[in-house]
Amino acid sequence: MSTGNMTENTDYQFVEKENQYLDDHFNAGDESMRPTERIRNLRKELKKYRFSINTERAMLLTEADRQFEDDAQQLKGAKVLAHILDHISIEILEGELIVGHAGASPKHGPVFPEFSINWILDELAHNPFEKRPHDRYQVPEQVKQDLRKLHAYWQGRTVSDRILEQLDEAQKSGTSSLGKGIYLATLYMYGGVGHVVPNCERIFELGWIGQKRRVEGKMAELSETDDDFSTRQAFYQSQLLTIDAVT
Repeated sequence: MSTGNMTENTDYQFVEKENQYLDDHFNAGDESMRPTERIRNLRKELKKYRFSINTERAMLLTEADRQFEDDAQQLKGAKVLAHILDHISIEILEGELIVGHAGASPKHGPVFPEFSINWILDELAHNPFEKRPHDRYQVPEQVKQDLRKLHAYWQGRTVSDRILEQLDEAQKSGTSSLGKGIYLATLYMYGGVGHVVPNCERIFELGWIGQKRRVEGKMAELSETDDDFSTRQAFYQSQLLTIDAVT
């Protein structure tokens, strides 16, 4: 397992202040209400990690996007997800019951170049992540090189680029990032997809095998004479690829 970037020898005083504050409150109150030894040990381990930018997921995404560039968008999305899940690093800490981290290792933030990439390069050049007054992140040299490679590929291909292509000058002038701040488009242009709730109830009821059989049944009902045959076929195929990827 990867050890990640630890906080040893760091001069980040704000990290130490934060840890001290949490220590003071962590051990306060009634003994019966304090966290268990497992939780205390996990927290002690997490304190060793340094907040860092992680590009592993972004590099795998880009690799797969190139490979499946000519596929229908639904199929490409499923194949890209499968490629990421097949190759991404997994780090499991001693004592964890719910495992997995957004950026491969604890306290590692992934980047999502498919949504927006220009702001990341702008921050590297003019407002380095490691020098922010708040939310500081270490950016190793290899990660900086990765980000520049990602920028070269994704420039002109991102969700942000697609949105800007469809906005006229009057619409741009009202946005928070490009104009007077009458309305906010920033989250959807730069922040990626959020506030999405999957139908977990169906998975609990059917299980992944049951869901796979359900999709296969839907595919069997298709007829090549259907007006939307190709679209629905690609959708069901992408669903099967996704189910296989997460199981």
